Amino acid sequence: MFMDYCRSKQLRPKTMGSYEQTLKLFSRWLKEKYDIENAEEVKEPHIRAYIVDLQQRGKYTFCADRRSEDLNHPTSRRDYRQQISNITINNYLRNIRVFFTWLEESECILKSPLRRVKELPEERPAKEYLEDDEVIRLFKNMDTSYYTEYYQDKVKREDALIEFYIIKKTSKAMPAAYAYVKSWFLDKYKTEFDAYEKVLKTKEAERKAKEDAMAW
Repeated sequence: MFMDYCRSKQLRPKTMGSYEQTLKLFSRWLKEKYDIENAEEVKEPHIRAYIVDLQQRGKYTFCADRRSEDLNHPTSRRDYRQQISNITINNYLRNIRVFFTWLEESECILKSPLRRVKELPEERPAKEYLEDDEVIRLFKNMDTSYYTEYYQDKVKREDALIEFYIIKKTSKAMPAAYAYVKSWFLDKYKTEFDAYEKVLKTKEAERKAKEDAMAW
């Protein structure tokens, strides 16, 4: 029934496949560990025990069924038994949470056992930023012979301005690189750029004013 619900919502096949695989693994674990086959019997302690089990046993040590185990030969993988990341465990929890939320909304259970279960902290690699000299070197090595023709299209020209603004705002590109890029790339579009930058500053001021008002 749950998968029919997912199909009725026109979810992507990849999303539905992820739901199905996660639930198969969890169902088999519940059966083997606690002899549970009914969703109504699943409680918060079972969810927390599953999290601990995932953290301790490592990758590919548990399969949805014997057939997939025979086909995939998990023990032959180089990362067999390596630690499962918190990101992966959180993906499992989100999939399981969707299922139990659907059961609760369908009045098949009184409340989801994941109501008080929070996701694990995730460590993501720090972003690498371009330094001044790297930004300048990047633009120096671009082929500018096609730019005039390419940016005849107003939409593409505006897209370029937006992209440049995003690079400037989200990187560590310091004034030296910014000044170089602006003189090299934006002189011919100075009017458009100045007008667009003014609009962005106005929107930023409006956003900040709204946040300040909400804080009060």
